[in-house]
Amino acid sequence: MIDKEFAERFIEEISENSSYSFLVFNRKGIILAATEKEREGAFHEAAYSMMQDNKNMVTIENSDVKNYIGVKAGINVIVSHNHKMIGAIAISGPPNEIRPVIMVAKMTFEKMFDYEIFKKQTLQNSDKREAFYGLLLDCEPRNAEKLNKMAKNLDFSSDLLRVPILFTTTSNNENIVMTTIQKSEYFRQQDFVFISRKQTLVVFKSIDKSSSDLFKHYRKELFKFLNPICETLTEKNISYNYFVGSFQNSLNNYHFAYKHCLWLAERNLPRSFFYDYVDDYIQSIIPIQELNGIYHTIETMMDPKMRTDFHELFSVLKQCNYNLVESSESLNIHKNTLIFRLNKYKEYFNFNPIHDSEDRAFADFLCIYINLLF
Repeated sequence: MIDKEFAERFIEEISENSSYSFLVFNRKGIILAATEKEREGAFHEAAYSMMQDNKNMVTIENSDVKNYIGVKAGINVIVSHNHKMIGAIAISGPPNEIRPVIMVAKMTFEKMFDYEIFKKQTLQNSDKREAFYGLLLDCEPRNAEKLNKMAKNLDFSSDLLRVPILFTTTSNNENIVMTTIQKSEYFRQQDFVFISRKQTLVVFKSIDKSSSDLFKHYRKELFKFLNPICETLTEKNISYNYFVGSFQNSLNNYHFAYKHCLWLAERNLPRSFFYDYVDDYIQSIIPIQELNGIYHTIETMMDPKMRTDFHELFSVLKQCNYNLVESSESLNIHKNTLIFRLNKYKEYFNFNPIHDSEDRAFADFLCIYINLLF
């Protein structure tokens, strides 16, 4: 279990604080590293016999040297990790003199080794998490089984309801924002936070609310989580924005939630919630070819002034939910003038978007199409 690199690092570390000659052995009694470099790679019979006989310590006096292969006077002790023998270390010299030193060296070695294993395990877990997060935002259906298996190995629930929050900040502040989020008293074991390939900070926050009261309370719960984080970042003079995406209860659909957050961010809708913009989102993803197939002929029959006027009028009507009073105020015209302009299109298209939902949809999408042509 002891590799040569670690053994050499131990020898280098302990030699800085001691003038004694140290050795590190693997379980086969081979010297992995030594203060006396020429001894590296040699077989040490005393250390090997000690490990084979499960002895904790073997003392070699000058008179004993002739009884073993490759040894000098000194003390050999086993070293352990998690109560299991992993090898041995030794100090060459008069046993009575070096006995206290070998016990300190043993303790130092085992602590160094424990920390080394901890670092490796932490790095492995970090690598596993990074791979999981990368796959989480991928939209490849073939990875579904692998994604759920990785979640299980990381003790993440795959069907827990979570909502994504995308944070944007300057590149040198990403780790500060992430640490602030992780330190939140409302950040739970089943929450994810990581930096995506697009260098945005992504949080998937678990939500406990049942489906019957989810929409009633989820914003309040998220604000309870977000507000202290925002206050801390403000106190630290760190600029940021956040964007809240769609609920998901299947890991295989998390890429949709992330895409919804990106959509909000790309349109500069800071501190926004995706469900407030579902209509705009759906309209934005309709292929231009489809709209062209529906409206191209109609659009070409309208002269430029008519197209401009139609777009101005129906954009405002849609924003005001087709409320005539609010629309006339937004356009800064009298209500009767608005009705006059609207009636021209009602007659031209033989429709009534004020009272007919299908006619309203026709007008809304024609307005979108005209806007794309501008």
